[in-house]
Amino acid sequence: MQNSNGNTLQSRRKRALTDAITTAKASKSELELIIMAEGRARERVAEQLSRIGKVRHYYRFIPYISFKCDADYADILVKASSGDVSDSVFEKSFRSIVPEIGGIDISSRFSVPKVDARAFPATTKNRKISQELWNLEAIGAYEAQDYGRGEGVKVAVIDTGIDYGHSQLRDKFASNKGYDFVRNNENPMDQHGHGTHVAGIVAASDFGVAPNSTLYAVRVLDANGSGTDADAIAGIEWCIKNRVDIANMSFGGPMASRALEDACRYAWQNGVVLVAAAGNSGYGPSYPASFGETVIAVAAVDENITHPDFSNIYETNDIASPGVHVESTFPGEKYATFSGTSMASPHIAGALALALSISANCELEGLMKETADRLGAQEIFGAGLVRVDKMAKYLSENTAGNPLQALAKGYSRLETAADDALKGFARDAAAELRRWIS
Repeated sequence: MQNSNGNTLQSRRKRALTDAITTAKASKSELELIIMAEGRARERVAEQLSRIGKVRHYYRFIPYISFKCDADYADILVKASSGDVSDSVFEKSFRSIVPEIGGIDISSRFSVPKVDARAFPATTKNRKISQELWNLEAIGAYEAQDYGRGEGVKVAVIDTGIDYGHSQLRDKFASNKGYDFVRNNENPMDQHGHGTHVAGIVAASDFGVAPNSTLYAVRVLDANGSGTDADAIAGIEWCIKNRVDIANMSFGGPMASRALEDACRYAWQNGVVLVAAAGNSGYGPSYPASFGETVIAVAAVDENITHPDFSNIYETNDIASPGVHVESTFPGEKYATFSGTSMASPHIAGALALALSISANCELEGLMKETADRLGAQEIFGAGLVRVDKMAKYLSENTAGNPLQALAKGYSRLETAADDALKGFARDAAAELRRWIS
């Protein structure tokens, strides 16, 4: 759905930038800006600004950089880009790059939505969830898995990382597990718990919606569950570069930069399906979910398939799924029950992965909305409760005779199987080496 408050968002971005600079100057702290510059001008801007701060991200697909500096320099730079420049506040060499700057935003901070405290504690170690779960029953996941289970589909969890050693998740990863943009390394281990819980809803062996899909952990949130636009954009670009099919974003905030909006649009235009939590504040926009057509915004329902008070009501809501008392994985070979639109979002990511494993030749979002159970007002529930069983049945009946579809599906499965075989060979070789050494 198109977002109708673009002008309002732009004015709020300007206020947010001014407020952030004022606050940072008072506390004498640094802040991160996201600066737009087109073409080769971006290199010149980055080179000059690196003299007074640190360029953290030089984005590959969108014409922006993220730049960290102290508040005084940020204030001067913003004023200069607005035409307020003089020798006394901005040296001549920096004045030369001002016309090449197309815009400046603050890199907004956001966090994972708070979960229901009554449903937070992890259960005892080594417990396995064996009974049928209300959330999977509600969306028809058990029936849908007779048609497909996510084979050959790549799903990124852009979050706090994933405990990829958990027994329910460890076989879901390719050799490339993902990336950690918080610590800038290739070990995106979850230090919070939120991302592991989200990942289990997508693909846990015994209770994921699409248990045969391939997971990627893209860590953009720290151990406290908070992060910034700048790292989120880097995570989205990683998904584009690595040809991820679906990316789940169970985080959000009331503000977002133009760069994050442009990154979501670029990903959408290049085939990455973005799914995001609608927010847990009860009403209003939460970004990136509320960007409109480029992101599928997911509201929550409870066990009675009614609206929980926390789930945001807003015009950009696209679909609803279970988000109350949802059991899933937790770091350290544990399990936990969480509530929030954070839990609703990965049900949709999993449902789309399952559907995509049946057929790659359909408009998934349209089919999802067409087959949903209507519940009420669009701003509360979107198109209604997702029914992945209806999606799977439709796709199975309408693609079974397509030889090209079968070939594409077979190739995807072969690719995944080959990667799994390589992982198995590496594990066996390492075990044999350990035996020889010992």
